[in-house]
Amino acid sequence: MLILAYARNLQIRAACETFRRSHDYGYKLSLISCNSLLSGLVKENETGEMEYVYKEMVKRRILPNLTTFNIYINGLCKAGKLNKAEDVIEDIKAWGFSPNVVTYNTLIHGHCKKGSAGKMYRADAILKEMLANKISPNERSFNSLIGGFFTYNSLINGLSNNGKLDEAIALWDKMDDLGLKPNIVTHNVLINGLCKRKMTWEARKLFDDIAKQGLVPNAITFNTLIDAFCKDGMVEEAFAMHKSMLEEGIIPNVSTYNTLIAGLCRNQNGRAAKDLLNEMLTYGLKAYVIAYNILIDGCCKDNESSKAEKLLGEMLNVGVKTITGGKW
Repeated sequence: MLILAYARNLQIRAACETFRRSHDYGYKLSLISCNSLLSGLVKENETGEMEYVYKEMVKRRILPNLTTFNIYINGLCKAGKLNKAEDVIEDIKAWGFSPNVVTYNTLIHGHCKKGSAGKMYRADAILKEMLANKISPNERSFNSLIGGFFTYNSLINGLSNNGKLDEAIALWDKMDDLGLKPNIVTHNVLINGLCKRKMTWEARKLFDDIAKQGLVPNAITFNTLIDAFCKDGMVEEAFAMHKSMLEEGIIPNVSTYNTLIAGLCRNQNGRAAKDLLNEMLTYGLKAYVIAYNILIDGCCKDNESSKAEKLLGEMLNVGVKTITGGKW
């Protein structure tokens, strides 16, 4: 029970020391205590200690359960030890258990986070293995894979990206075939991927699909599209998104305003950018150094040094520091 208490309070060193001494004194530890210790070590990224505890459990004949294996796989995936994580599947079977949706999701997510071509194909192979074993994937399975395909795509420029984009959309269709409804996270991942590919209007069409699916867009959805429109020089469309955001009752955040201010400054509309800064303050949002830097930079590019100087003075008056970590 002492290890359990230490682990739940993330006093990991004390928990590990108790784990070691318990063997010296001949105490038999409970599986719940050991699983809690493993989980705490994963949270603290103590991979070496986690592997030690797992091996010691086997030596001390503390019988694991599927939760034990899933925690261990998660820790190995977090540490990038993907091959070792997959080997644990054999341990699971040797102990008479079968991998479940959590096991496969953890492995899929681990491979997708790496983002390389080989890892993405391996993640897709794990999904196929999952289906072959009659384990139904859930939303998290597909969200990881769809997000992962866009991570891989970002490594390649130009038209070669389209192949993987098709695969991501195919996964979307596969979700529907299995009766899984894409959620707002799935939509956000695809919208972000399309925007990165400069396929802004396609992303907008997907945005329009959100309401049809009975879902509600969130700040991430709007910010992604606002950023894409601003970067493409389509400031009017960005402000239309901003208006829709307010109509949905979603208060824009600092990121929203910084993006819009930058878009206006690129279009040499400093006055409107300054009005946005004031609007930002009326919503109780604090203007950080980045917002002022964007405005000051815009004034300098427009040869309006007096306005830049005035903004700098305002910045100091409201208590925004000009120096962060020794840099402007």
